[in-house]
Amino acid sequence: MRYVDLRIIKGDNPRRATVWGTRDDGSVVQTIIVPNHDLPYLVVESAFGLSDGEWGARLSETGYPDFERASDLPPGIIISKQLSNAVANIFGDGPNTAAGVRSRARAGAGAGAVLDSIDDAQIEAAIDGVQRLVTIWSRLPAGSKLDVSWPLDLTTLASE
Repeated sequence: MRYVDLRIIKGDNPRRATVWGTRDDGSVVQTIIVPNHDLPYLVVESAFGLSDGEWGARLSETGYPDFERASDLPPGIIISKQLSNAVANIFGDGPNTAAGVRSRARAGAGAGAVLDSIDDAQIEAAIDGVQRLVTIWSRLPAGSKLDVSWPLDLTTLASE
């Protein structure tokens, strides 16, 4: 995965944030995110080594792909979405454990297979990381900055 320093700026509208990313080659990319939706992807993609998901696409040279239907998205983004939904347990479907994540991920085509090479400790770290990052973000006042990286070092969330 390519390394990117991220500065995420919390605006007055809680449904939008501006991200400035500085790539390891010095180039800069800017994107807008929906924090409650997109921050879990940052954790999940980093924890599971997914370089072609939501954040990988947003921070790439070509940017996020245009699409009309979710089924038009590249497979890496679709799998990232399924895994992020499973880890964040957005529908409250089953326990917030590694076994629960595995069960939810198997419901999505392709996502369950990714977890076959991921141990339970990594899944538990992703669950914890999502909860911590969302909590950190929710406590920031408007106008604040969150400096993290892509991929995200989950140990930086442990100290928050």
